[in-house]
Amino acid sequence: MFFKVITHMDQTYSPVVLIVDDDEAVTRRMSRNFLQQTSMGVLVAQTLVNAANLIEDVDVRIDALVMDLNFREETRDDVRNLRDGLDFIQFAQKVRPEVPTAVVSVEGDDVDKKAQAKKGKIRVDSWHQKLGNENGPLSAWDTIERDCLTRTLKADQGFRSRLKELKIDVRDLLTDEAIAEKVRKVIRLSRLTYLTDVGSDFHVCKPIEVICTQQGKYRYSASAIQIGIATSGEGDDPVEAINDLAEILVAEAKLFLTEAHEPVGYAAKVKKNLLSFLKVPN
Repeated sequence: MFFKVITHMDQTYSPVVLIVDDDEAVTRRMSRNFLQQTSMGVLVAQTLVNAANLIEDVDVRIDALVMDLNFREETRDDVRNLRDGLDFIQFAQKVRPEVPTAVVSVEGDDVDKKAQAKKGKIRVDSWHQKLGNENGPLSAWDTIERDCLTRTLKADQGFRSRLKELKIDVRDLLTDEAIAEKVRKVIRLSRLTYLTDVGSDFHVCKPIEVICTQQGKYRYSASAIQIGIATSGEGDDPVEAINDLAEILVAEAKLFLTEAHEPVGYAAKVKKNLLSFLKVPN
């Protein structure tokens, strides 16, 4: 059967996952897995303070939470009394009770941790070993994406109608473990994701919204529309495109900061927008 590919939807399915882990190598690897292997966007926090601020920020989209359990002393939130991953999950579910949670930790199979969560009435939708098999239908990213897509199909009549136009039986998708992969191949979804790190030259003081779009079979673009820079990042996959965009934003910020004369008109607006997100570290 021939399926027409849709590149734009009136109501774009574009879930965002918040990854909270105090190990930078882990957050980078998991971000890459979500961006390359799913249709989801990514938001990263390496301290419980930053993560709590994001959960409380109504302007930031969060559709799922991936959580480590253990956090170093300096990455905890003493003000909110968030000492570990279970503390944070309980806090997050009070603020955003609809957001599903997956634990990805070296203690992902620990029966005591699961018992602690159950006793505290802390909902964890799936448990995963951080050092376990990263690929396949049981991986954290595949499980989370499938859950987000299933919930969207159940709740969003407009999305179901568009799939029906493509001759896709929604009832079959809701019982199909390969649901995410099948929908992803048919609909090239523009995804919302976030930049929270652009390197050591600048500190990202608030998440930068990025729209990542598939331009061809192996070509992607990434745009920071809210900043107003016309140039997009490009790459062979979403990670490359987003990294390219980060380099563009850094180059533009450096140019604005070293120019002898203040820009005028639209350029002045772009400078104001960009430098409200990027600050030179102290």
